[in-house]
Amino acid sequence: MAEVVVLAMGCRELPYLRWAAATAPEPLRERIDAHVADLDAGRVLSADDLDTPELAGADYARYLASEDAVTSVLAAQVLCLRATHVGSRLTGQTARGVARSLAVGMAMHRERSAQWGHVHS
Repeated sequence: MAEVVVLAMGCRELPYLRWAAATAPEPLRERIDAHVADLDAGRVLSADDLDTPELAGADYARYLASEDAVTSVLAAQVLCLRATHVGSRLTGQTARGVARSLAVGMAMHRERSAQWGHVHS
């Protein structure tokens, strides 16, 4: 899920991605650096990236309910991306879980974003 979200972030989030790579342990640092290099080379998210058997069959209910906020936020972001680019639907309990997770993600972003140089007005 993280790789798809990184692609969706694109070049506009390079300061965050570089910060994340600098603070991540190996081998995660190498993976983030490779994605940053792909983005620098012009790679963009496509519908095919979101329409894989792995993503289509993921247990999003479990991910959305995860005690790990990052896992929950990643699941919510992937579900929103799939709804936008692949046409999957968000309804009922899943939609409510996505809304909760995205609210948590926004709070985390506001709290931590100064670390990579983003200032909120």
